[in-house]
This record gives sequence, structure tokens and C-alpha cells, in this order.
Amino acid sequence: TILALVISVGYNLRVIQADIAYKTAQQIETDGYPDVASKLYEQVIAMAPSQDFYYLFLGRAYLSSTSVATADQRTTLLETAQKQLLDAQQLNPYNTDHTANLARLHREWARTSTDGALQQEHARIASDYYDRATRLSPNNAGLWNEWSLVSSQLLGDVAAAQAQLDRSLALDPTFDQTYLFMGDFHTWQAGRAAD
Repeated sequence: TILALVISVGYNLRVIQADIAYKTAQQIETDGYPDVASKLYEQVIAMAPSQDFYYLFLGRAYLSSTSVATADQRTTLLETAQKQLLDAQQLNPYNTDHTANLARLHREWARTSTDGALQQEHARIASDYYDRATRLSPNNAGLWNEWSLVSSQLLGDVAAAQAQLDRSLALDPTFDQTYLFMGDFHTWQAGRAAD
């Protein structure tokens, strides 16, 4: 019983230490240092590997780091972020955040890709993840809005984008983001029109 008590106390202390380090990493990331935060998130995961949200934040930190990376670094960061987000999803497959963040990752990958075939591949993957995310949380208007960006700007599917925005508007007609996205969508459509 003494051994069990020692193991239990040790485990509980690691979880508390992990949570403190996690909160510190969040602040560092908020302050604009995602590369530093990612190192701390890695240590957090080493302390508490069964907590799916730690992987989520590590993946997000890697994704945030892509904005200041070179093309080669960006690909490596996106691949690393994808691995962390897939690990989080595997630990908790019904958490919409994991699926939505995988969709965002592939949207960013498609948006920043200079290879047309890779851009389309990642856009399709992003759309598939948004489809799964909206099945997990069908009343999340923000996810429908984000999906419309992939449909319109990356896949060129006007009908799908309009349907996604209409769904978002039906879910919450007071959600101001939907009107912003609708304005962007109509501006995008106008830019593609001949007259």
C-alpha cells in the first residue's frame, strides 16, 4: 500500500506540474512566441501524455509558427503539427476541436502551397475534416463559415460555399461573422465575374 501511495502522489504531482507548464506555455504563445511555447508543450506532453488537449495546443503552436517560416520550414512545421493533432484526435476522437484544427491545418497548407496539385489535395482534405467537424458539432456556425472559405476560395465550389453560409445563417442569424464571410464570398464571386 505504501508503494501504491508513493506512485499515486508522484503521478498526481506530475499532472499538476504539467498543468502549470501548460498555462505558462499558453501565455508564451499568446505573447507571440509559438516556437518557444511548442518546446514547453512538448515537455508538458512528456509529463502527462494521456491528456489530448496538450497535443492540441502543441499542434496549434506549430501551426502558428508557420507564419514566419521559410517554405521548407513551413512544410516541416505543418507535418509536425499534423502529427500532434492526429495524436490528440486519436486520444479523443469525439472532440470537435481536434477535427476542426486538422481542417484548419490543411486549409493553411493548401493556402500556402505553391504546387497546384498539393493545394487541391490539402483543400479536399480540409473540406473532409470540416465535414466531419460539422457532423460532430452541427450547430457550430463558425465551422460552417470556415468550411465555406475552403469551398469557395480553395475548391472553387460556389454552390457548396453558399449552402454552408446559408446553414450558418439559419443556425444563428445574429452571428456577425457569418455576415462578414458572406460579404467576402460575394466580393470573391464578383471578382470572378466577367461583367
